[in-house]
Amino acid sequence: MQTKNLNEEQAYLKKNHEEEMKSLQSTISGDANVEINATPGIGITTHLNKMRAEYEALTEKNRKDAEAWFSEKSKEFNVQINFRAEETSTNKKQITELKRTLQALEIELKSQLVLCYFTVLLKSSWFRLLQKLKSFQRVTSGDINVEMDASPRVYLTK
Repeated sequence: MQTKNLNEEQAYLKKNHEEEMKSLQSTISGDANVEINATPGIGITTHLNKMRAEYEALTEKNRKDAEAWFSEKSKEFNVQINFRAEETSTNKKQITELKRTLQALEIELKSQLVLCYFTVLLKSSWFRLLQKLKSFQRVTSGDINVEMDASPRVYLTK
């Protein structure tokens, strides 16, 4: 029974739909005439080609500017590198010369210390000898005169 009712309802909806379609088709069956007043346009291809040419020119200009900037910076950098290399070389030479001077001064200092040591040793030896001479002079008759000053001297007296 339910299927019978559904079948009847389907037949009714189908009939309504066909009638509505016929009425809509009869109202639309008129002619339409559309006129467009437009100037003949530039073809899109022409416009795109023009844009492409402008873009390529701008790209080429930017590339040349970038190359010029890079070239200038490279030259500046190379000048700085050369200056630093010369400066480093000069500094190395100065360091080497200062090391040589230091070594020479150390050698001179050591020789002065040795000379000072020998001077002290010599004065000490002179002093001991003079003491022995004075002692000997006291023992003997006084034929020898000894003077002690900065550089000891011995004179024979007659």
